[in-house]
Amino acid sequence: MKIRIYIILIIVNFSILKLNCQTDKSPEDSLPIDKSVRYGILDNGLTYYIKPLKSANSGLKLRFYVKVGSEQEEAKEIDFAHALEHLAFRETENFPKGLNNTPEILVPLGMDESDIMGNTNNIWTEYFFNIPDNNFSAINVGLKWFKDIADGLVLSKENIDRERGVLMQEYRRDDANRKKLLSEKSLYFQLFPCQRNNEQFKERNKNFSHLELKKFYKKWYRSDLMGVSVVGDIENVESLEKQVKLILSDIKKPLDKPSQSSCDDTYYSSSPNFVVVNFQQDTISTVLGTPVQVNLFFRDPESQKYLESWRGIKLKVKSDLFARILNKRFDAESHNYIKKHNIYSIHTQNLDKSPGALRVTIRAQRGKDEESVESAINILNQVRKYGVLPEELNWAKKEFLANWRLSLTKSENYWISQIRQNFVRGEALPSGKVISLRNFIQELSIEDLNRTATRILSKVPEDIGVIAPKDYTGLFIKEKETRKFIRDNFKNAVIPFEIPNLPKKLLSKTQFDSLPLKGYQKTPSSISGGQIFTLENGIKLFLKPGSSPVKSGNVYLHGFSKDGASSFSEEDYYSAVYSPLLIKHSGIGDMNKFQLKRYLKTTKSLNIDINPYIGFNEAGIKGMVSNDDLEVLMQLIYLYITEPRKDSMAFKDWKISQFKFLEKSKNAINDFIDKQAALTKDYRNLPFGTKRISAIASVDNKKAFEIYNQIFSQAGDFQFIITGDFKSKQVLQLARKYLGNLPNVKNFQQSSGVSTIQSDLPKGPIYQRENLPDLYSSENAYYGFKYIHSETKHTNWREQLKVQALGVVTNRIIKDLRSKDGFSLYSFGVAGNHNRVMNRFEVNFRFSCEPDELSLLKERIYQIIDDIKDAKISPVIFKEGMEKLYGKYETKSQEHPLKIQKRLYRKFRYGEPVIAPEMVKRFLNSITIKDIASIAKKYYRSGNKYELLMIDNMDLKEF
Repeated sequence: MKIRIYIILIIVNFSILKLNCQTDKSPEDSLPIDKSVRYGILDNGLTYYIKPLKSANSGLKLRFYVKVGSEQEEAKEIDFAHALEHLAFRETENFPKGLNNTPEILVPLGMDESDIMGNTNNIWTEYFFNIPDNNFSAINVGLKWFKDIADGLVLSKENIDRERGVLMQEYRRDDANRKKLLSEKSLYFQLFPCQRNNEQFKERNKNFSHLELKKFYKKWYRSDLMGVSVVGDIENVESLEKQVKLILSDIKKPLDKPSQSSCDDTYYSSSPNFVVVNFQQDTISTVLGTPVQVNLFFRDPESQKYLESWRGIKLKVKSDLFARILNKRFDAESHNYIKKHNIYSIHTQNLDKSPGALRVTIRAQRGKDEESVESAINILNQVRKYGVLPEELNWAKKEFLANWRLSLTKSENYWISQIRQNFVRGEALPSGKVISLRNFIQELSIEDLNRTATRILSKVPEDIGVIAPKDYTGLFIKEKETRKFIRDNFKNAVIPFEIPNLPKKLLSKTQFDSLPLKGYQKTPSSISGGQIFTLENGIKLFLKPGSSPVKSGNVYLHGFSKDGASSFSEEDYYSAVYSPLLIKHSGIGDMNKFQLKRYLKTTKSLNIDINPYIGFNEAGIKGMVSNDDLEVLMQLIYLYITEPRKDSMAFKDWKISQFKFLEKSKNAINDFIDKQAALTKDYRNLPFGTKRISAIASVDNKKAFEIYNQIFSQAGDFQFIITGDFKSKQVLQLARKYLGNLPNVKNFQQSSGVSTIQSDLPKGPIYQRENLPDLYSSENAYYGFKYIHSETKHTNWREQLKVQALGVVTNRIIKDLRSKDGFSLYSFGVAGNHNRVMNRFEVNFRFSCEPDELSLLKERIYQIIDDIKDAKISPVIFKEGMEKLYGKYETKSQEHPLKIQKRLYRKFRYGEPVIAPEMVKRFLNSITIKDIASIAKKYYRSGNKYELLMIDNMDLKEF
């Protein structure tokens, strides 16, 4: 049950200190825990943290940590820490059916299975229990579950055997990229102590004894390696503390301590390492000429020391700032089309993989590997000799301060992250940490940062890791020659680094002066707080300024036209839909995409940009910016439409970049989605999988620009909706100047006056079997079906909600296929939606499963569907499923400007009524089990079914 957690804070992710690896600590340097956090250690060694946040409005976040991950595993114990994490969701002493499989417990608490999660990495395992409000009973349940995790897992042979298949399914998610992932794993396994290689996972998963896993559990799940945190709107800290002590003090105190060597110390005291990992290329890699990857590691033991003191925190901040600046230099060096290489750097303190080191990775084309490594060393040499420039430090400071803003301390995610860092890695969490770090950064001198740079780069890289195809015969497979090449290049003379010139503005004075304020007409609006304007060139403008109680501080823009790729020939379809991506890759006016990117980084929004698009039956442009950058956004729209840059080199590079993206992101699920879309004539999305190869190959540069210009030069066909925090007068002025001067040329020419794309859905039921692409293999079967019901009206909002309700309830019942029926499932689910583009309602079932379970799985799925039609649905399960929709349409979230904009878009684009959130909520609350059964009978019909099986070309009895 590996859950990827993406924390909102894109901040310095301090420290990678391992268990029992702290060195050079001085007790007098240790900093006390922030006074706002109630902190303590129970007699059994378990640590607890309680952090009240009165401003929090999303309940309580409970976390349980165990300092065990893959680093604690022996060679014969591959994936044991991860397996225990999975088993925490099966049978435990207090929850014999598994806590997330007991809706009768969760639903009365306002929770469902998505509020209970887990994650395992190299050095710790983390369990999540999210409570919607300060509910004493819910806290009690969460703490009892944590207690069970600590010493109450029922690790029977039956439970463990049932989970083997699920673990295998999770492993197989990445089958299409398996060789690449194993290469990286192998590299770290050979370079660093305590790393694990997953090459034997399949064999070990199948054959390990349940007694071995129980032994691992007893060894590492011990109270002195455990911590619990509670963050959120806590009413009574003292009462909660008593509750924690009462329940978790019963965990037995360990009598001994497992021996474990210091992974960091072992690494720093070891001889320099040189590793070459070879892999067999697949078809895509061969076509692209898979690059040689050379990794240089500069050991940085200082970054891992003194974590409990301000000295240690500052060391880590400076190491991270330097790595960011260095990466920015590498990025600037690669700002050209048809690149010979990609170079990037990262400090491993930001990874859960290894001891502290600066990693520099060079991905070079074959035949260009020596030249590319030389380029990387040249940049490193520049820093060695001349240091970091003041302008670079100012940029890094600005980025750091933007992420470490003062309001950070009001964020639950900040405290959860900091508490975890303190417990797992020993990093100090003193009072006023944010303020102190901001002051430190503001006062950080260029001399101080350059001392850090000099320290890290004072030696040639000690450790070198090379990943290359099996037939690679270049210089970098030989250690002696490689080290000599690197040493010699570090002796080369270099000239100082110069920061690339930044464009001062998007429009020249001449361009700006040539755009007059165009006229407009105002018409009445039936929508409260909305204003409608028609500009001189025919553009319709709907403004709804910040009347919402949700203040985002941003402005949201969406312009659209009803002309899309379906108006052109089938031969030109992909030239049409990919043309906006091609233009973004090329740039606008005199600026290529690299120059434009540098300019946009100077704006306050930092990531400000726009997204033009052309879909099946619509084209448009979307953007989001802070109010301060609204004029920049309008100028971008004007230039993207009037001055798209045409560059043959950019076109060639765009094709290469698309293929490279596919090579990195191969996944059988993506190919299944593409094949399902083809079966059901669904043109909503660009290809996700390997179909992208033929799609990209068919794009014609000239035709793409012709279609793009043809669609976007007809301003009178466009309607713009703008919501957010702005003044109408200001936006209207900008719209008159920039949108009002967009061309309105009536030059649209359809191939035949009607859509040339065959989008009529064939009559069901249809069953289709497909082989996996030849480009990779997988032992999984990918199975799914859609129930599709065509709809002639878009305005039936109640029907839309009914279909969504059918989807969430079915999905909740389907979840039991894994937890109760014992199927080996990891990636699976059901969703109901309104496909507006194709004008139909759909309920989509999708499964990735073991081939030998397929027949039984299908039989069980259809039994569930029949039960739903017969209203055989547990009231508790029904309520738990519906909670998903209640949350989605929660009133406050619906008042966000972006949500308001989406509702307005559906009104103006499809004629759907704008329904008040309260009305939606009332209707959802009125839906009953009987209603779900009625909806199921309407949609779950044989004639509505479109079924697909994708599997490797193997003998499998049809079903």
